[in-house]
Amino acid sequence: MTEEGKADIENKILESIEKDFKKSNNDETKVFYFQDSLESDAVKLKNANVYFNGDKLIVTYPHYTLAPYSTGMPEFIFSKEEMKKYLKDLT
Repeated sequence: MTEEGKADIENKILESIEKDFKKSNNDETKVFYFQDSLESDAVKLKNANVYFNGDKLIVTYPHYTLAPYSTGMPEFIFSKEEMKKYLKDLT
């Protein structure tokens, strides 16, 4: 994956976390993330497990990286089309 692709994924994850923060403030459905997860290197892909499941790129973070244990392991899903321009052609 290109460096540009990594940065794009990290930015999309940060945007998702920010949306969840806003949603949690306006909704009874609470999604808990550590506040400093928005301000630290926690979302860097080096801290995540990245894998493919069919045509989707899955990025998941271990417990306590972005959120408390009770939140589970945060998972972010990206479509193949969304990430296609950042992946190297292996054929």
